[in-house]
Amino acid sequence: MLLLMSKVFKFLFTFSAAALASCFSSQLLLLPSNAQLISQASSTNQSPPASNELLNGVIIAVVSGIIGFLASFAIERLKEKNAPKKQISYSKVIKSGIVGNIEKDIEGKIGILYKGKLAQNMFYALFDIENTGNQQVKNQEIRFEFANNSEILDVFHCPQKIEPEMELKELSESSLRKHEKKFRIGVLKPKEKLGFRFIVQGSQNESLDFKYHTKNDDDDVSFIKVEDKRVADDIDQIKSFLLNWLVAFVLFPLMKGAFPYFLREIISPLLSLGSLAIFGFLILPRLESFIKSVVNLATKKQSDIQSEKIGLVVMGGSVNVENVAVSSDKNEV
Repeated sequence: MLLLMSKVFKFLFTFSAAALASCFSSQLLLLPSNAQLISQASSTNQSPPASNELLNGVIIAVVSGIIGFLASFAIERLKEKNAPKKQISYSKVIKSGIVGNIEKDIEGKIGILYKGKLAQNMFYALFDIENTGNQQVKNQEIRFEFANNSEILDVFHCPQKIEPEMELKELSESSLRKHEKKFRIGVLKPKEKLGFRFIVQGSQNESLDFKYHTKNDDDDVSFIKVEDKRVADDIDQIKSFLLNWLVAFVLFPLMKGAFPYFLREIISPLLSLGSLAIFGFLILPRLESFIKSVVNLATKKQSDIQSEKIGLVVMGGSVNVENVAVSSDKNEV
């Protein structure tokens, strides 16, 4: 949160400085017209040519500084956007009580069967990933580690049908314990998604959480939370909108007064047309997205999960339950 606030304040400071510079330069641009009026009123006192040249030089320097700032900012944005980036966004969610709440006075008389195996304190773990970079990621390994006293009862994926080109493989290593699972993803293309699902038998004394560990021969692969990725995208959306607004309504109007009078009648309509084009094609279509980014930087969606092959054993008798649907929250990448 502190990192987010620092980024926001840094950009607001830069934008405010540019706006103040623009306002200051607009006042400077009024000086030539004021000087011209003064010279016309005082015919006997004429401004030296060197003074006019100096004033024009100051105006051109200020406008050039603003243009240079915006140009460098735009170039850096383009470099950052087009630079090769290997990035995986992830989200993890844990849901308990997948067969509903059990009354405490009969809790000791009820057992839960999962695939014919007696299990207690089951919970459902979800881990979703998406390649949010612009490069494909190869040979990405992920090891999942649950609590020491827990046991992984079942593992499946979302979607259930995995494309063979992804080359997803579960690794069987002697060093892995019953509360650990390890996978290798051969190829994960940009915008490609994959979800891991775990049915885990835990302990009442331990928190319902798990760790993930990544390994890749390429050190350029970075993992980032989905929430952080959405915040970064929203900040970029706000930056782009404000930059377009600054160019259309501040820079272009200032540039009209920087040209000599004989060129102003030709350049001013072109700059006005440019401002109108930026407003129509870059500002107005993104107004709704800009408002959403300001109001809400992260969104959450609802979905349903299903647990199958669950049976109940009550006082020696058994009741089979098929396709028990449980409503749950799930973050999607």
